[in-house]
Amino acid sequence: MKKEIKKLASMAVILLLFIGCSNDDNSTGNTDQSLKITSLSPDNGGKGDVIKIIGNGFGTDETLVKVFFNDKEALVSNLTNTEIEVAIPPKAFTGPVKITVNGEELEGPEFAYNITSTFVTTVAGSGVPGDEDAQNPLQANFKAPYDITYGLVNQNKHFYLIDLANHKIKRIGTAGAVTTIGGSTMGYMNGQYNQAKFYEPRNIALVQENGTGVLYISDTKNHVIRKLTGGEVTTYAGNGTAGFADGNATTAQFNEPQGLTLDDKGNLYVCDGENHKIRKISPSGEVTTVAGSTKGFFDGVALSAQFNFPMGIVIDSEENLFVADGFNNRVRKITPNGVVSTFAGSDQGDQDGIGNQAKFYSPFAIAIDKWDHLYVSDIDNHKIKKITPAGHVTTLAGSTEGDSNGDGLLEAKFAFPRGLCVDELGDIYVADIVNNKIKKIVQE
Repeated sequence: MKKEIKKLASMAVILLLFIGCSNDDNSTGNTDQSLKITSLSPDNGGKGDVIKIIGNGFGTDETLVKVFFNDKEALVSNLTNTEIEVAIPPKAFTGPVKITVNGEELEGPEFAYNITSTFVTTVAGSGVPGDEDAQNPLQANFKAPYDITYGLVNQNKHFYLIDLANHKIKRIGTAGAVTTIGGSTMGYMNGQYNQAKFYEPRNIALVQENGTGVLYISDTKNHVIRKLTGGEVTTYAGNGTAGFADGNATTAQFNEPQGLTLDDKGNLYVCDGENHKIRKISPSGEVTTVAGSTKGFFDGVALSAQFNFPMGIVIDSEENLFVADGFNNRVRKITPNGVVSTFAGSDQGDQDGIGNQAKFYSPFAIAIDKWDHLYVSDIDNHKIKKITPAGHVTTLAGSTEGDSNGDGLLEAKFAFPRGLCVDELGDIYVADIVNNKIKKIVQE
């Protein structure tokens, strides 16, 4: 009997030890329920493609889970505690994936969005050369629309364009109405918007100051930079004589100024075309040379670098300048330290590719979106091209010279497209100069 009791006691001890070990195993196992994303599968795709977000702590209640690609919400189609299955929304674009679970937000890895389609439409201009404002934008007449910019002014979405051969500045309002906001006849005169005169203005930049829109205009043939705000046109920099001189805004000289861009500090950068230089105008009115020397092509530091008629300029989120170096058929990069390099392009041609494998034929205008993608008007190829932050160049829209809308690569045609801008949705607006129209490219 005693032996039986001892045997039972031993078995009880073994059983308790086993249970204890089992409990220890559970306590040291994967019981972490904290919210985390470990990977995306796949990590790239286009609109409608299904991907899995792999991680932990997602739960199983779909009503508590939201997924965003660059603030575009995706539809959750399947959910477990460790996987979220979603379809990529249109126009998601490249950027980090974000999720919220029961109010807790988490940013995950970057997802590479593939553009699978582009579509071109006309948003303003009848195509008949002339000078006529209109409530219906498609009934307005332009004569060589050269540049366009975009912005929100007092919460209203406006586009501003240079109507070159009419020597005027025009606005396309929220409802689409086209109105003249600056210029009268060819000449040089400051004053009220409808009395002021320009001489073949080329480029335009917009900034908001105290809730009011301020426009800067390169008045190219007058060799000055003009300012338009509150219905009043003034000269911002340049003495009106073609030449080259740094210094105070009133005595500085330019020679056919072209592209413009502004940084967050209020500095205005100018492509000084015939001087083959990049200039800067400080908020206090001091004009200096940022980069460039004589006409040519040379990468190097600041004033040792060479450009050949720089035409367009933008600034990215890291304060790098990108220049459409027109007759060098390249896009150049200027770092905040003044180092000039070739970002994309090589010899004259028409070729997609990475960096210097790509080819342009007179890249005369450049724009940038909020994700630091660049858009280039490759005018003699009659195309709009896109450059990723990694330097990958692809054709977005256009084929041969012409005038047609439709599928970006199969049907759409431009004729020497010039200035362009990008809105907050990633849609591109192009001044199609020879066709006397403003066209819109939607990329999805």
